[in-house]
Amino acid sequence: MSTQALMVSICYITHNHEKFLAQAIDCLMKQKTDFEFDIVIGNDCSSDGTSEILKHYQQMYPEKIKVISSDKKVGTIATLVGCNGLCKGKYIALCEGDDFWTDPDKLQKQVDFLEANPEYQ
Repeated sequence: MSTQALMVSICYITHNHEKFLAQAIDCLMKQKTDFEFDIVIGNDCSSDGTSEILKHYQQMYPEKIKVISSDKKVGTIATLVGCNGLCKGKYIALCEGDDFWTDPDKLQKQVDFLEANPEYQ
């Protein structure tokens, strides 16, 4: 990551989303932005291949992806709270394990709007 301030942290929560995970993370990584963003992934004790996929992506993008995992199922809210607590960006974008962002300009459009309209921040 550059010395530019972190603008967005993507808070991404997952539990047993092995079938969707690679495509979902690839969509996040394809975001075209003129600012820095990172991805904080909360894994709620997945019992399928989710953990292995997350390990692979964290090794591919160590400067961009941080994974936190629970060793017992804690539920969506606790996973989201734990994930959110590690987000350092000015803004936080939420995504769940089986969601896809189809627009590679999604984050850029949202940040541009928020920066131009501080009353919505």
